Amino acid sequence: RAPQQRGSASEEKGLATMKAIEHFEEMRRDVEMRQDVARPRSERGQAALEFALTLMVTILLIFGLIEFSRATFTASVVQWAAQAGARAGIVDTNNIVPAIQDKLYALDMNKVSIVIEPDASTGTITVTVSYPFEFVLPVIAQIAGDTIQLNGSASMIVQPFVVPNP
Repeated sequence: RAPQQRGSASEEKGLATMKAIEHFEEMRRDVEMRQDVARPRSERGQAALEFALTLMVTILLIFGLIEFSRATFTASVVQWAAQAGARAGIVDTNNIVPAIQDKLYALDMNKVSIVIEPDASTGTITVTVSYPFEFVLPVIAQIAGDTIQLNGSASMIVQPFVVPNP
């Protein structure tokens, strides 16, 4: 009798792989059947409910973070505008409002309040910029209040103008 020839190594690997896949699929089906039998009908929607509840909290936290980031940005812009106004005011008081308006490009200029206070006794000028910040998300507005008054203030010493001798 002639000896049986064995298949090539790649055929043997392919056959072993197919058997392993079949075994894995059979194990997966067994696990799924056990899970369906082991889990009572009332608990089958529990994961979906937990996901929905945690999703709402997560979304609230994300939008809250966005709202307070907007408030922080607005407060920074208001302070930056007050500093720019004071810096412009130490040279020429007529340049204060345009300098402030240049820095408030992201805000509604109709809501901005600008107060300029020169103090001749100390030689300083104080610029205060106020802006009412409104939250967009109603839930955050209920927690923090509808509007928050953001203020920025800066004082600088007015430099005397000295004409150089020719």
